[in-house]
Amino acid sequence: MDGNVKRVLSRYFGIAGYPAEKQIERRLWELAEQCTPNERVAHYTQAIMDWGATLCTRSNPRCNDCPVAADCIAKRDHLQASLPTPKPKRTRPQRKAVVLIAVNDAGAILLERRPASGIWGGLWAFPEFENEAACLAAFACAAAPRHLPVYRHAFSHFDLELQPLLVRNVQWRDAKQSQVADLDRHCWYDPVCPPRIGLATPVRNIIQQIGQQPLCPAP
Repeated sequence: MDGNVKRVLSRYFGIAGYPAEKQIERRLWELAEQCTPNERVAHYTQAIMDWGATLCTRSNPRCNDCPVAADCIAKRDHLQASLPTPKPKRTRPQRKAVVLIAVNDAGAILLERRPASGIWGGLWAFPEFENEAACLAAFACAAAPRHLPVYRHAFSHFDLELQPLLVRNVQWRDAKQSQVADLDRHCWYDPVCPPRIGLATPVRNIIQQIGQQPLCPAP
Protein backbone atom coordinates (compact mmCIF):
# COMPACT_ATOMS: atom_id res chain seq x y z
CA MET A 1 0.00 0.00 0.00
CA ASP A 2 1.67 3.19 -1.13
CA GLY A 3 1.38 6.64 0.39
CA ASN A 4 -1.26 7.81 -2.08
CA VAL A 5 -3.59 4.96 -1.18
CA LYS A 6 -3.06 5.47 2.53
CA ARG A 7 -3.88 9.15 2.13
CA VAL A 8 -7.09 8.46 0.21
CA LEU A 9 -8.31 5.88 2.71
CA SER A 10 -7.32 7.97 5.74
CA ARG A 11 -9.26 10.96 4.47
CA TYR A 12 -12.25 9.16 3.04
CA PHE A 13 -12.86 7.08 6.18
CA GLY A 14 -11.56 9.70 8.65
CA ILE A 15 -8.81 7.51 10.08
CA ALA A 16 -6.67 9.50 12.52
CA GLY A 17 -3.22 8.28 13.49
CA TYR A 18 0.14 7.95 11.77
CA PRO A 19 -0.37 5.44 8.91
CA ALA A 20 2.93 3.67 9.58
CA GLU A 21 1.85 2.67 13.08
CA LYS A 22 0.91 -1.00 13.14
CA GLN A 23 -2.61 -0.48 14.47
CA ILE A 24 -3.42 2.24 11.94
CA GLU A 25 -1.81 0.36 9.06
CA ARG A 26 -3.78 -2.76 9.96
CA ARG A 27 -7.01 -0.74 9.90
CA LEU A 28 -6.14 0.75 6.51
CA TRP A 29 -5.47 -2.73 5.09
CA GLU A 30 -8.87 -3.85 6.33
CA LEU A 31 -10.52 -0.90 4.59
CA ALA A 32 -8.47 -1.48 1.45
CA GLU A 33 -9.65 -5.09 1.27
CA GLN A 34 -13.27 -4.01 1.77
CA CYS A 35 -12.99 -1.49 -1.06
CA THR A 36 -11.20 -3.78 -3.52
CA PRO A 37 -13.64 -5.24 -6.10
CA ASN A 38 -13.67 -8.89 -7.10
CA GLU A 39 -13.17 -8.01 -10.76
CA ARG A 40 -10.69 -5.76 -12.55
CA VAL A 41 -8.58 -5.52 -9.43
CA ALA A 42 -5.58 -4.19 -11.34
CA HIS A 43 -7.66 -1.36 -12.76
CA TYR A 44 -8.97 -0.45 -9.32
CA THR A 45 -5.50 -0.55 -7.79
CA GLN A 46 -4.11 1.76 -10.46
CA ALA A 47 -7.12 4.05 -10.15
CA ILE A 48 -6.86 4.60 -6.40
CA MET A 49 -3.13 5.31 -6.68
CA ASP A 50 -3.79 7.83 -9.47
CA TRP A 51 -6.63 9.25 -7.41
CA GLY A 52 -4.25 10.06 -4.58
CA ALA A 53 -1.59 11.39 -6.94
CA THR A 54 -3.88 13.75 -8.89
CA LEU A 55 -6.94 14.60 -6.75
CA CYS A 56 -6.39 13.67 -3.13
CA THR A 57 -2.95 15.24 -3.03
CA ARG A 58 -0.94 15.89 0.10
CA SER A 59 -1.53 19.64 -0.07
CA ASN A 60 -4.32 21.54 -1.77
CA PRO A 61 -6.44 18.47 -2.61
CA ARG A 62 -8.95 18.99 -5.44
CA CYS A 63 -12.01 18.11 -3.41
CA ASN A 64 -14.38 19.95 -5.78
CA ASP A 65 -13.32 17.60 -8.58
CA CYS A 66 -13.48 14.43 -6.48
CA PRO A 67 -16.35 12.08 -7.46
CA VAL A 68 -16.74 10.77 -3.88
CA ALA A 69 -16.30 14.04 -1.99
CA ALA A 70 -19.88 13.92 -0.74
CA ASP A 71 -19.10 10.83 1.36
CA CYS A 72 -15.55 11.83 2.41
CA ILE A 73 -15.25 12.35 6.16
CA ALA A 74 -12.20 14.59 5.82
CA LYS A 75 -14.11 16.83 3.38
CA ARG A 76 -17.17 16.85 5.61
CA ASP A 77 -15.22 17.73 8.78
CA HIS A 78 -12.60 19.95 7.09
CA LEU A 79 -9.76 17.59 8.04
CA GLN A 80 -7.94 17.48 4.70
CA ALA A 81 -4.93 19.33 6.16
CA SER A 82 -4.63 17.09 9.23
CA LEU A 83 -5.27 13.70 7.61
CA PRO A 84 -3.40 11.50 7.27
CA THR A 85 -1.80 12.22 10.65
CA PRO A 86 1.84 13.33 10.22
CA LYS A 87 4.68 11.31 11.68
CA PRO A 88 5.00 12.20 15.36
CA LYS A 89 8.16 13.97 16.38
CA ARG A 90 10.43 11.91 18.58
CA THR A 91 11.15 13.42 21.98
CA ARG A 92 14.83 13.19 22.78
CA PRO A 93 15.58 11.72 26.21
CA GLN A 94 16.82 14.26 28.72
CA ARG A 95 19.32 13.42 31.45
CA LYS A 96 20.50 15.58 34.32
CA ALA A 97 23.45 15.32 36.70
CA VAL A 98 25.41 17.40 39.17
CA VAL A 99 29.18 17.73 38.81
CA LEU A 100 31.52 18.85 41.56
CA ILE A 101 34.26 21.35 40.68
CA ALA A 102 36.50 21.13 43.74
CA VAL A 103 39.40 23.60 43.73
CA ASN A 104 42.33 23.31 46.15
CA ASP A 105 44.58 26.09 47.51
CA ALA A 106 46.87 25.82 44.49
CA GLY A 107 43.96 26.35 42.11
CA ALA A 108 43.95 22.78 40.81
CA ILE A 109 40.68 21.02 40.13
CA LEU A 110 39.75 17.54 41.26
CA LEU A 111 39.09 15.12 38.40
CA GLU A 112 38.29 11.44 38.29
CA ARG A 113 38.71 8.93 35.51
CA ARG A 114 35.51 7.73 33.89
CA PRO A 115 34.85 3.99 33.62
CA ALA A 116 36.18 2.38 30.47
CA SER A 117 32.64 1.70 29.24
CA GLY A 118 29.91 4.29 28.83
CA ILE A 119 30.09 7.94 27.82
CA TRP A 120 33.54 9.51 27.88
CA GLY A 121 34.99 6.08 28.61
CA GLY A 122 38.47 6.32 30.11
CA LEU A 123 38.55 10.14 30.01
CA TRP A 124 38.89 12.45 32.98
CA ALA A 125 35.86 14.37 34.24
CA PHE A 126 34.45 16.09 37.29
CA PRO A 127 32.99 13.84 39.98
CA GLU A 128 29.38 13.31 38.93
CA PHE A 129 26.30 12.77 41.07
CA GLU A 130 22.62 12.19 40.53
CA ASN A 131 21.69 15.34 42.46
CA GLU A 132 23.14 17.96 44.79
CA ALA A 133 22.17 16.04 47.92
CA ALA A 134 24.20 13.05 46.78
CA CYS A 135 27.15 15.32 46.08
CA LEU A 136 27.05 16.93 49.52
CA ALA A 137 26.64 13.53 51.11
CA ALA A 138 29.99 12.49 49.61
CA PHE A 139 31.91 15.71 50.27
CA ALA A 140 32.05 18.11 53.19
CA CYS A 141 32.20 21.76 52.16
CA ALA A 142 33.30 24.60 54.43
CA ALA A 143 31.03 27.00 52.57
CA ALA A 144 27.93 26.63 50.46
CA PRO A 145 28.75 25.56 46.89
CA ARG A 146 28.46 28.11 44.14
CA HIS A 147 26.07 27.16 41.37
CA LEU A 148 27.62 27.82 37.99
CA PRO A 149 25.56 28.17 34.79
CA VAL A 150 24.02 24.92 33.60
CA TYR A 151 26.03 23.21 30.89
CA ARG A 152 24.19 21.33 28.13
CA HIS A 153 25.73 18.68 25.92
CA ALA A 154 24.00 16.85 23.07
CA PHE A 155 24.76 13.22 22.32
CA SER A 156 23.42 11.33 19.33
CA HIS A 157 20.53 9.77 21.28
CA PHE A 158 19.97 12.05 24.28
CA ASP A 159 20.68 15.46 25.78
CA LEU A 160 22.68 15.86 28.97
CA GLU A 161 22.29 18.77 31.37
CA LEU A 162 25.04 19.30 33.94
CA GLN A 163 24.75 21.54 37.00
CA PRO A 164 28.31 22.44 38.09
CA LEU A 165 28.89 23.13 41.81
CA LEU A 166 32.05 25.12 42.52
CA VAL A 167 33.59 24.57 45.95
CA ARG A 168 36.99 25.05 47.56
CA ASN A 169 38.94 22.83 49.92
CA VAL A 170 36.40 20.05 50.18
CA GLN A 171 36.97 16.86 52.12
CA TRP A 172 35.59 13.40 51.59
CA ARG A 173 33.17 12.39 54.27
CA ASP A 174 34.47 8.85 53.90
CA ALA A 175 37.79 8.70 55.69
CA LYS A 176 39.08 6.14 53.21
CA GLN A 177 38.82 8.79 50.51
CA SER A 178 40.45 11.55 52.54
CA GLN A 179 43.63 11.48 50.47
CA VAL A 180 43.65 11.66 46.70
CA ALA A 181 46.56 9.36 46.08
CA ASP A 182 45.19 6.89 43.56
CA LEU A 183 46.39 8.41 40.29
CA ASP A 184 44.56 5.73 38.34
CA ARG A 185 41.27 7.15 39.54
CA HIS A 186 41.76 10.74 40.75
CA CYS A 187 44.08 13.63 40.05
CA TRP A 188 44.40 17.34 40.68
CA TYR A 189 44.29 19.11 37.33
CA ASP A 190 46.11 22.43 37.07
CA PRO A 191 44.56 24.50 34.24
CA VAL A 192 47.74 26.59 33.94
CA CYS A 193 50.19 23.67 33.91
CA PRO A 194 47.88 20.91 32.74
CA PRO A 195 48.99 17.30 32.75
CA ARG A 196 48.69 15.45 29.47
CA ILE A 197 45.47 13.54 30.12
CA GLY A 198 42.34 13.11 28.07
CA LEU A 199 39.52 15.39 29.17
CA ALA A 200 35.83 14.94 28.49
CA THR A 201 34.49 17.77 26.34
CA PRO A 202 32.30 19.34 29.08
CA VAL A 203 35.29 19.42 31.44
CA ARG A 204 37.41 21.34 28.96
CA ASN A 205 34.59 23.77 28.17
CA ILE A 206 33.54 24.37 31.77
CA ILE A 207 37.13 25.01 32.87
CA GLN A 208 37.44 27.57 30.08
CA GLN A 209 34.18 29.21 31.16
CA ILE A 210 35.32 29.40 34.77
CA GLY A 211 38.37 31.34 33.67
CA GLN A 212 40.46 30.14 36.60
CA GLN A 213 44.03 31.41 36.50
CA PRO A 214 45.75 29.62 39.40
CA LEU A 215 49.51 29.76 39.86
CA CYS A 216 51.46 26.58 39.46
CA PRO A 217 52.59 25.26 42.84
CA ALA A 218 56.20 25.90 43.64
CA PRO A 219 58.49 22.95 42.96
